[in-house]
Amino acid sequence: MGEKSSALIEPRRDSHPFQPCEWYKLAQLRRFEGEIMHNRQVDPSLSATMRVQTWAKPWNEELRPLKVLADHKALSDDDEFCWTPDGAADFNIRITTGETIKIQSTMAYPEWEGSVGKQGGHVYKLEMIAFNKDGYSYPGGLVTAPRARSAYDDVEACRRGIIKALQNKLRPEYAGCYLLIFAPRFGFHTIDFDFAQVIAPAIEQVGKAEWEHVFEGLWVCDDYSFFEARRSPEK
Repeated sequence: MGEKSSALIEPRRDSHPFQPCEWYKLAQLRRFEGEIMHNRQVDPSLSATMRVQTWAKPWNEELRPLKVLADHKALSDDDEFCWTPDGAADFNIRITTGETIKIQSTMAYPEWEGSVGKQGGHVYKLEMIAFNKDGYSYPGGLVTAPRARSAYDDVEACRRGIIKALQNKLRPEYAGCYLLIFAPRFGFHTIDFDFAQVIAPAIEQVGKAEWEHVFEGLWVCDDYSFFEARRSPEK
């Protein structure tokens, strides 16, 4: 696997600069995200494009979640990552202390009952399309129409999303990895609840024995909140 310098990587409109099987410093990932955020704020057409275009999917659903995780875990700018989307681990993280961490990454979306989409990820895509078209969309699963729901409806929808994301990754080929579940805006949807109150019961429903059979640990986060589930100590 190749090595990349720590120089600032310039954003491109139609792709991200991170290549599979190359090593980069987390500082580069953080700097690039800062550039992307600035460019999206000054160029609404770029922001609209990144909501729906296929080329933005690896950034939105893998690379940016890794950056958010790195911030929550306070990883050093000098720590390195290698993106391996075709491997069992989506990322290898090389810590300056010498430790290497393997991460499998996935997304979680609220699974609204009676939604217009096939599943949460499909609903999210429809929301982004509607936002680009009309300048807004509605949460709750109907996308183009408001929907009355309680705070507990939102909590249960988010829990179903976590359960689905975790169960879909319980595969033997991921053994030895940590699982990162990026759950965008879950904290917003469940603002009256502590993040752990939302996430922990969902993981418990899947079962500690089930996920420990595959993963070294679980990390669930959005931009502002973080939850970690650890393996039981070895007996």
